[in-house]
Amino acid sequence: KNSRLLTENIAYNKAEVNNFALKSKILTLDKASVTNLNRNKPENLSISLPDPQTGNTFEILLSKIDIYSDNFSVREIGKNGIKNLIPTKNMHYQGIIKDNQNSMVTFSVFENSVMGIISTDNGNFVLGPVKNENKEITDSYIIYNDIDVISKPGFECGSGNGYDKYYLTPKNLNVVPSGDRTTS
Repeated sequence: KNSRLLTENIAYNKAEVNNFALKSKILTLDKASVTNLNRNKPENLSISLPDPQTGNTFEILLSKIDIYSDNFSVREIGKNGIKNLIPTKNMHYQGIIKDNQNSMVTFSVFENSVMGIISTDNGNFVLGPVKNENKEITDSYIIYNDIDVISKPGFECGSGNGYDKYYLTPKNLNVVPSGDRTTS
């Protein structure tokens, strides 16, 4: 069990977070736990996370999966042509919430961060790092149900209005793990 991985942080700007999602929790990542995960590379993982809607706890049971094919490669296209890069093979897990066979959980462990999605009959709960003013990943994390995100007219992830700090766009991927948040 890795119960120290993320702990609830009650000292945060609640007004700012409440403007982003109706119900959410802010967590703090324990970097030593991430280092231990990367060193030990466990086949199975158990994590406890708060349910921001009910205040209960998600007891998550995970098994390691390999998402990389044998010929997986990363290439960068630049002004000097195509360059082959040595990819970092991060750890990825899938599983369920304990005693909830209708749930599905994905969880990824990177060098200094984690992210995940918990799908239940009540919606999709997104776990991701909060970015600072320079759009750098911090040790603060947010967990929220995507149905609780407050739509703002003209909001587009990355528009600079401040809300984009709750979405992580990994530097080597052009994806937003919580899905397309563009509104019209």
